[in-house]
Amino acid sequence: MSVKGKTIWYMSVDPSGDKSRICIDEGYATFDIDIHLMEELGGELQEFSTSFREHKKEETLKEIYQEFDRDFRGEMGREFKNLGKNLDSKEGFHKIVRLNKKVIDFTTKMKNLDELMKDFDEFERQEHFKKIIVDRLMTIESSRLMNWYDDVLRFMNEVEIGDMVIMPLKERGSFAVGKIKGQYEFKNVSTGIKHVRKARWKKRMIYSEELYSRLPLMQNVFQLNSDTEALALKLIHEQWFVDRTE
Repeated sequence: MSVKGKTIWYMSVDPSGDKSRICIDEGYATFDIDIHLMEELGGELQEFSTSFREHKKEETLKEIYQEFDRDFRGEMGREFKNLGKNLDSKEGFHKIVRLNKKVIDFTTKMKNLDELMKDFDEFERQEHFKKIIVDRLMTIESSRLMNWYDDVLRFMNEVEIGDMVIMPLKERGSFAVGKIKGQYEFKNVSTGIKHVRKARWKKRMIYSEELYSRLPLMQNVFQLNSDTEALALKLIHEQWFVDRTE
C-alpha cells in the first residue's frame, strides 16, 4: 500500500466499535454524524434522566386510580355487610359470584389503566425529548456548527480516492488502517451507516496510546498534521501493516 503523496485521514465512527466492525466487513468508510448532537445534549440528557418523573397526565391518572380503588373498596364492604347470615344461601352465592366478577373487572380495568398511564408517560417523554433537541439546536454555538460542517465537507469533497484512513476501534489506542476507493455515496449499508465511501481495510490493526493521545476530540473527520502523520506512518511500517509493493 503505497502512501507517497497521499493524505492520511482520521475518521471516527462510533465509541462502541460496532459500526467500525461493519465498515471493515462491508468495505466502507464513514463517520459518526449522530455523535455530534449527543455530545451537545450531554447536560440536558442527564437532567432529563433524573427529573422526568412526574407529569400532569400521569398525576391525573393516579388520582383516577385512587378514586376508582376507593369506590370499589367501599362497594365491596357494603356488599359483604349485606350478605350477613345469608352467606350460605342461594342469594348469597349469587352475590359472591357478582362480587367475584367485579374483582375480575376491577383487575382488568386497573391493567388497562396502567397501560394507559404508560402510554401517556411515553408520549410525554417523547414530546419532552423532542423539545430538548429543538431547543438545544437553537442554542448551539456557531463554532460547533462549523465543526460539523467541516466534518461533512471534508468527508464528501476533500478526501480523495487513494488517501489513507485510520479509524479508531473499540479498544482504546487501536486503529484500523484503510484506503479510500470511491466517491461519497448516500447508501443504506446498515443502521446508522448511510453516508459512506468505498474503502479497503487491512486485516490487521495498529495500536498506539501515543497516537490516540494526539487526536483532537471535537472533530470526527480531519487530516493528520505532519507530526501525527509521521507517527502513524512509522507505526504502520514498523508493525508491517503496509505492503510496500502495492
